Amino acid sequence: MTISPAPYGYLIGFLLLTIMLNTLGNAAYGFTDPPPNKPLVRAHEQQRAQVAKTRDIQPLKLNDKIQQYSVDLSVRYIKDPELEMTVKDVIKLKDEQFKQNLKGPLNLGFSDAAIWTKTTLVYTGEQPESRFLIEVDSTLIDHVEFYLASGGKVLSRDYSGYNTAFTSRPIGYPSQLFPFTLQQGETVDLYLRMESINSMHIPIRIFTPIGLAQHISEVQTFHGIFIGGVVIMLAYNLLMFLADRNRAYFYYVFYILFYLVFVTTERVHGLQLFGGIPIFLHKKYLAIYIWCSWLGAFSMGRHFMNAATYMPELDRVLRVAIHATLVSIFISYFVHPAEAIQWAVIGTAVGTGFIAYFSYTAMSRDIPGAHPYFWAWAVNFTGVGIYTLTIMGELPFNTFTEHTPQLGIICHLILMSFALAERIKKAQQQVILANASAMGHLKRYQDLLDNVAEGIFQISLSGRFIAANPAMVSLLGYRSADDLLTHSDDAILTCFEDPRIQRKVKRSLECGDSIQGLEAQLRTRNGTLRWAESTIRVILDEDGRPAHYEGLIVDVTEKVEQEKSERDHKEDRLLRQIAENSAQAKSQFLANMSHEIRTPLTAIIGYGEALLDESSSKQNRTDASNTIVHSGYHLLELINDILDYSKVEAGKLELEPLPVSVPEIIADVLQKMAPTMRANGLSFEVIYDTDLPEFIQTDPTRLRQMLLKICKYSAELTEKGTIQLRFGCSKEQQLLHCKVRDTGQGFTPEQLNSLIDHFTQVSPVVAREFGSIRLAMSLVHRLAEMLGGALTINSTRYEGSTYSLDIATGALIDTRWLSEDALPAVPELPKVAKPALDIEENVQFNGTILVAEDNPANQALMRLVLKRFGVTVDFAENGQIAVKKALRQHPDVILMDHHMPVMSGPEAINELRQRGYKGTIISFTASDAPDELAMLEQAGSNGILAKPIIHDELVCLLTQYLTPQNITT
Repeated sequence: MTISPAPYGYLIGFLLLTIMLNTLGNAAYGFTDPPPNKPLVRAHEQQRAQVAKTRDIQPLKLNDKIQQYSVDLSVRYIKDPELEMTVKDVIKLKDEQFKQNLKGPLNLGFSDAAIWTKTTLVYTGEQPESRFLIEVDSTLIDHVEFYLASGGKVLSRDYSGYNTAFTSRPIGYPSQLFPFTLQQGETVDLYLRMESINSMHIPIRIFTPIGLAQHISEVQTFHGIFIGGVVIMLAYNLLMFLADRNRAYFYYVFYILFYLVFVTTERVHGLQLFGGIPIFLHKKYLAIYIWCSWLGAFSMGRHFMNAATYMPELDRVLRVAIHATLVSIFISYFVHPAEAIQWAVIGTAVGTGFIAYFSYTAMSRDIPGAHPYFWAWAVNFTGVGIYTLTIMGELPFNTFTEHTPQLGIICHLILMSFALAERIKKAQQQVILANASAMGHLKRYQDLLDNVAEGIFQISLSGRFIAANPAMVSLLGYRSADDLLTHSDDAILTCFEDPRIQRKVKRSLECGDSIQGLEAQLRTRNGTLRWAESTIRVILDEDGRPAHYEGLIVDVTEKVEQEKSERDHKEDRLLRQIAENSAQAKSQFLANMSHEIRTPLTAIIGYGEALLDESSSKQNRTDASNTIVHSGYHLLELINDILDYSKVEAGKLELEPLPVSVPEIIADVLQKMAPTMRANGLSFEVIYDTDLPEFIQTDPTRLRQMLLKICKYSAELTEKGTIQLRFGCSKEQQLLHCKVRDTGQGFTPEQLNSLIDHFTQVSPVVAREFGSIRLAMSLVHRLAEMLGGALTINSTRYEGSTYSLDIATGALIDTRWLSEDALPAVPELPKVAKPALDIEENVQFNGTILVAEDNPANQALMRLVLKRFGVTVDFAENGQIAVKKALRQHPDVILMDHHMPVMSGPEAINELRQRGYKGTIISFTASDAPDELAMLEQAGSNGILAKPIIHDELVCLLTQYLTPQNITT
């Protein structure tokens, strides 16, 4: 079907609008048509000849027989740049001081000055007096003052202008009309004062009432035809756009719309329709409407001629023109209207030249639709050219020449619609040919789809199946493609059983990503689960937007089941092997730990029995006691390592990241290890490779524990030489680097591989020789990983080992960095080290202590220990008795056991605090569970001692709450 303009529709529209506007116009202004047999004689042709001959202006003679006079060649004018002259000043001027208008309507261009005109009139008619009307034919003129003078006196005056409402004008009409009356034989001077920010092109006419009625009838008829034609073309092309959705039609409608708004604004039709000028039809926006029309013209030409394909060099210029037009629209809103309209006139001149060249180039290249496109613009420009010659005085000013721009635009719109229709016709022909070709390809493609073994499908953007081949229908268990399309509401849910995969696929497709080789389960219509490998991609339309999805699906159920069977067999063998190796390694570990535990126990039991021998010397008994104490400490450390490692393996070891002072941690390690290094005859050094942060975010207890263990075992394995500590920090990686380097015996490769995994199978000799260090290093390794770091050990047999510990520091944004001078050094020790504290060393305190402990053996031990401190001691067998004694005796310190009969330690502490007891309560417990320790703190403990109680820790804690007397050895 070919779409083409409807010329009969245009003709009917023109006639209807002409009749309507002509009738309404005559009724609105109160005129009637002149008698049909009365002649209308125009005198301006005779006047033009007279002026051309004499070069002198004679008074304009008015009579009753001539209905319309052109005043243009009878006008003398003068400019008032300062806007100071009054009518009295102008009346006093001599004729020689005025300039003579010799050619056509008064045309002064853009001017900031006020223009005064003078015209001498004489009435030579037969009537005693006659009424006339003078028209200043400029709808956009800002200000017009009318004066009728005779003998130096003003006889009458009036005013009108652009913003004057219809009801306030002398005559309600878009142009400025002033009525006046002349007596028979009377000679008067008519003065007009005019101001405008627009171009001063001002035809001036005088009418009799009948002549004005005839003039308005002609103008209304013509403008009715013109506006009607534009509206019809606008509606027609809008309907074409809605039907075809072609961008060229859209931009053409845009062009017509803003041209119509421009004409409506320029002819002040808003004044006629609303009685005043609406803001959107004000002339200050004329420049914007001109630029918007050019924006539509440029955009329409670019898409209509397919410039990007056929004329790429001009397409680049068009894009620049479009952007320049957009900028001009923006600028025109902010600058003064006079400057905006002048810039729009310049732009129109440039745009006209470019469009002419563009359309001619398109026609010369025989682009579809280019010929009517060229002639449409040619007719438009011809109308504008004729009007330009008319206002320049080269052509006579009559009804035809006055309205050639409107005639040109009407022809332009009609020809452009023909051009669009021709383009659509050719496009439809191409579509028909393309459809025929596509149908042939589609048939071959459909045959291929129907015979492939893989499922192929299409899905709409809403998620429903659009098409599916027989293999797809069969895989999903449906009877036919129509059955699948009808009963499957969501294609993604049909193709994927797992909700997580469904969400993943939908997110990917919505983001424009493809699905490649996704292996997942689907459930067929009869409920059977099958495995399928899916590939789905997004199909884009010609504008690059998603149109639909296409996919390929392959049934891989047999392959997956076979792979699963093989994988299960392999996993079973691997799990059995792992279980056997783990059982063997754990058995070896338990044997090694048994050996490690029995070793200090042997010393404790043996030396304990030796203490029972009363014949032993005091020195032997002292040595035996020290050995028991040191073996107990070693056994305690070993048990603590086993418990910590068990918590790590069970995932129950809780870390407490805190802001940790790096200098304090280093100073503490150096302080504790320096005496051990000196006692073993080793040199002890600390080196700082980089500046260190003052604070890091980590668990201080575990960091100190790891450094002390590494240093301790490094010293144990080094008989002579140097132990070197090195510290550094990487700000980019946010890691604290700690290295311990020794000159000890080192490790063999077998020994080294087993150090950080105590379940690794090694020879019995290695297991017995390095049992405790393997446990310790394994624990350090796991703790380092939990703190965001790692432990690595490098060693050369008989040369030494390097233990590298990295710990995550957390963010290092606001912390202060310390140089080597501000970091701790190895503490200086006296050349003769103070002997280790033995069991006879005594510290004396003043005060009373209440011990709540249910175990008699522990009571006896606490009585022995505390008696040496010189304090008064009392005991309570359970928490209830402890509460009663505490409230009655008010001891200085209460040592409260955790687990006791009748009333536990936390319950007793809570009871005392609720009853107002303010004294010091220290809890001691064998548990290190965080929740139990937190419960003691919440109950109101002032401190916590861990069992077994360490002498130095007990002394340190009592020193805080009791007054020491003296320290003696």
